[in-house]
Amino acid sequence: MKILKRLANKYTNFESDAKYNNWAEIYTYINKYFGNHEKKISNTTPALNNQDEILWLVPGFSAGSGGHTTIFRVVKYLHQKGFKQRIIVVPPYKFASLARQKATFQSYNLPVEIDLEYFEESKYESGKVIIATSYLSSYFAKSIPSPKYLLYFVQDYEPYFFPRGDEYTLAEKSYTNEFFYIAMSPWLGKVLKENHNMNGIEIPLGYSPNEYYLETREKRSGLCFYSRASTPRRGTELGLAVLRELKKEVPELNMTIFGDDSISSTSSYNSLGLATTDQLRELYNDCELGMTFSFTNYSLTPQEMNACGLPVIDIDWEGNILNYQNRRAVKLIPAQIPVLVNQIKELLHDKKILSGMQESAVRDVKTLSWEDCLASLDALISSKPN
Repeated sequence: MKILKRLANKYTNFESDAKYNNWAEIYTYINKYFGNHEKKISNTTPALNNQDEILWLVPGFSAGSGGHTTIFRVVKYLHQKGFKQRIIVVPPYKFASLARQKATFQSYNLPVEIDLEYFEESKYESGKVIIATSYLSSYFAKSIPSPKYLLYFVQDYEPYFFPRGDEYTLAEKSYTNEFFYIAMSPWLGKVLKENHNMNGIEIPLGYSPNEYYLETREKRSGLCFYSRASTPRRGTELGLAVLRELKKEVPELNMTIFGDDSISSTSSYNSLGLATTDQLRELYNDCELGMTFSFTNYSLTPQEMNACGLPVIDIDWEGNILNYQNRRAVKLIPAQIPVLVNQIKELLHDKKILSGMQESAVRDVKTLSWEDCLASLDALISSKPN
């Protein structure tokens, strides 16, 4: 498959001696399903019964993966509803040894009844509920015969992760209408419906009220920024440029960045690196303004900031307008350094407006606990026996 061949050197951090970690094997396998738009099963709304077994097809992962954390939240929710589930890791594998991947899996604290395994061709029986969770896993999902339902758990629009070329095309062609989607935002749902003629439901991203909550502070001060240099869609370079300009114009402003161990502290800002939940909750309660950029789907960070009473600055574009739905404690600003700097300065100087945003923040996310958000899945669960 010619358009895939330049991907071979992309995943050098993956171990190479497990089956299918030879990219030639992966190409050969998924070539059978690439660009296959034939609708094999109905993508009407599923009626899941807790007698169904659910097979989750996920990419290889390390400890602390945000995307896998969200997937496993859903797994735990469905486990509480009585569903039997298996986690199937698809190639390319992070670890050649399944034992090593299982050791990482244990860090997510899932119920012991939920097992994890590596993908094996021709192993899976028909009649299962199959859930893909990434563009590569979608091709492996199509290889499983006669599923009862074929679902696609979509956390971002993956074509936007890549330049328009080989991998962009692979990701784009993964969204076919034989899947019923579970999209983690209103914007994602709109894209999948309008661009790919898919059917599905949308779930907003939530937060954990037992981890992120308002604490009493005598006074808030400073700004914090979620940085992740390895993820271009989070706009780290733009954000750091804004911080440098802010420091010139407001030298007394304390600024902290977090989320990335590769970025060191400078004279403009302090770097917290990869922070714990407790550190983040303390930071969000200390600061008077938070900055987190999303150029594709939004992240968990804005909800967690708002839950601690922290107003959020994000980028003004269609996806964020749809996702935030006029939340009063989120201000969207065009992705231009001077505009961002000037509007942030205005906010910091207008304590009345900033105070109003801080008061609105907790109210804005009151119905966005994970328990409330995941309750949307109940629409897919039938009380009738198979």
